[in-house]
This record gives sequence, structure tokens and C-alpha cells, in this order.
Amino acid sequence: MRIGIDLSSISAYRTGTANYTYHLVRHLLEIDSTNEYFLFYRPRSRSAIPFLNEPRSNVHPVCLDAPLTALYHQMRLPVALRRHRIDVYHSTGYFLPLLWPGVKVVTIHDVNFIRFRSSWWRPGTRLAYLDLLVQTPLSALAADQIITDSESSKLEIVRLLRVPTGKVEVIYLGAAPYLSQAPPSDDIAAVHDRFGVAPFFLYVGVISPHKNLERLIQAFSQVRQATDIQVNLILVGKPFGEEYRRRLAGLITALGLDKAVIFTNYVNDATLRALYHSALALVTPYLGEGFGLPVLEAMTCGTPVITSRVSSLPEVAGDAALYVDPYNVEAIGDAMRQMLTDATLREALARRGAERSAIFSWSYAAQQTLAVYTTAYRQQQSR
Repeated sequence: MRIGIDLSSISAYRTGTANYTYHLVRHLLEIDSTNEYFLFYRPRSRSAIPFLNEPRSNVHPVCLDAPLTALYHQMRLPVALRRHRIDVYHSTGYFLPLLWPGVKVVTIHDVNFIRFRSSWWRPGTRLAYLDLLVQTPLSALAADQIITDSESSKLEIVRLLRVPTGKVEVIYLGAAPYLSQAPPSDDIAAVHDRFGVAPFFLYVGVISPHKNLERLIQAFSQVRQATDIQVNLILVGKPFGEEYRRRLAGLITALGLDKAVIFTNYVNDATLRALYHSALALVTPYLGEGFGLPVLEAMTCGTPVITSRVSSLPEVAGDAALYVDPYNVEAIGDAMRQMLTDATLREALARRGAERSAIFSWSYAAQQTLAVYTTAYRQQQSR
């Protein structure tokens, strides 16, 4: 097969879909030397994708760009797919070239853009949101196969996008193996120098309303008031809209937490690993999630997890997390206080998390994804 995959989401700041695309494609190339891979990337992305520069006879990088998402996917990409005689095309994030006649596979990670509309419809994000809102249902209809990250997301996709259940394949994500390795002492020291040596809770994810950060900050304030232990909260992630970032900053100031809550924005892999390994616990009281990769990453690092008992999160964490009602500030605060003061609980959750994380693998995700390509291609050939 001649397989085309879109790498245009990948940049120097690898989060969300970009992280998924990077690790999936890297592992596809490691397990498959038979099929031909045409990897479509934007000019700014090449330096952030080392495997494009690794010599492999079956890998063909193709530079492709356009100023608008719709122009890229609906005009430039179909021309390139025809030129390179692609058999199977995989979009790793929502958008397909709708009129291209070949085998189309799309990954729809979740439908939170429908479930949490108010989180998306705000200044600075409206054009991207409209693209997502219009093109994703059309992509779901046009796709030969849809991949998603969890059974929870599959149910939502079938219900909200009205596609047959047999068209949606669940493939769980993995965590980068390096996360389980203890960070060098220099990386730990750098984290302490940058963020202080006080014990801290960690949040990882985009800074966005549907991640429930206002309730997390309010719960953290209650923990600070209820204990004499000096503790901080570190929030790792890019702001999804500066307006929301300012709203959180106002809340932090009103609660007197300016020195206790630290925004890092994006951090590199070494810093993220050191933060996971140094944290008291990861706290992710998400309102809804397609998978919850930070939960898996924390478990891989042996970091205890507090998370929501909603959507995909129990699928990922199993019995290796302390669960909360994400709409209940007191419940989130109680869980954080319990984690802060109970070392035995932290040790038990860390142990169970490390054991559970072993069942998730990017190599297995790549094998399953390749099987989806093969099945979809053979089905078209037999028509």
C-alpha cells in the first residue's frame, strides 16, 4: 500500500493531536518496512520531526502548505494525494480531503467541541471552531474508517455524528517509554531552581474552560487554608485563548494564590518528565476527555493521580486513581488534601498506576492502526 499521513499538526510545541501524530507515526515506521509512507508536513514542522530525516527506503517526506486549514485539506492535499498515487490516507485529527476518492481514515479523538460549545466559541478561537464544527461531521460521513481513543469517545461519536458503530475503531494511546525512566539529577535540580522546592500538585493539559481549571484552583485554595503544609500548584500547558488565561489570573489573585499557582506554558520533554517524577500527584478534574494522555503519562512515571469519574478517564486509570466529581469543588479539595497527607495512599496509587500503564503501548497502537489501513484498503479492492 501507498499510505499518506498528515503531519501538519506537529510543531515545536507538541501537544494533543500533534503528540498523538508524532508517536503513532514514529512507531508505524518502526514496525512496518513493507508499505510505502508519504508523510505530508508543513515547512515549519520539519525540524520538530526527527524521523523525517532518518533514511528509510519506504518513507517519502512531502512538504505541503497553505494559509488556511480548509484550503490545505480541500485543495492542496487532494492534488498531492493524486500526484503520489496514495491508496490509503490517514488524517490524525478530524479533517479529511472530502472529494478525494481513495480510502480515507480519520482519527476523531473526541467530540468535546460539540459537548462543550461555550469553551470553544470565544474571541481568538472562533474561526478554528467553525472549521472543526463544519468539517468534522463531513469527515465522519466521508471516512471509510474512523479511529478514536476510547470506548467513551466511540459512543459519543456514534450518537452525535450519527455514524454506524461498526465504522468506529477504538485504539488506545500509549505513553513514551522514556517517561518511566528516572530523570537525571540535573533535570530535577533545574525544576527545583525554576519552580521552587515546595511540594506541588501538577496539572498537565491545555489551559481551557472544559479542563475545569477554575474549580481546581478553588479546591487548591481550600487545601491551602485547611493545612499548615506549604504546597504549590503547577499548571503545565498552552493557553487556549488569552481571555481565559486572564480570567484564571484574576481568580488566582482574588484568592491570594499569586505565589502558589505557577503557569509554565509549554515545557520540553525533559522538564515534563522531571515535573511528573517530582509531583505529589497529578490532578486532572476534566469535565470530559477523549482519552486523557496526561493520566497515562503520570501513571507511567509512578505519579499518583486524582482525576474525574467521567468519560474515558476510568477506562484509562482503572483502579489506579483517586476519583472525584469534577463539578464539586469540595470533593476535589478533599482528594487533594488526602493525597497531601497520606503517604501510604500515594505509594499504593503510584504502584498500581505503574502496573496499569504497562497495558498501553504506542507499538500496539501502531499495529492496530496498520490493521485498520489494511482492512479498509482490502474492502475497497473487493467492491
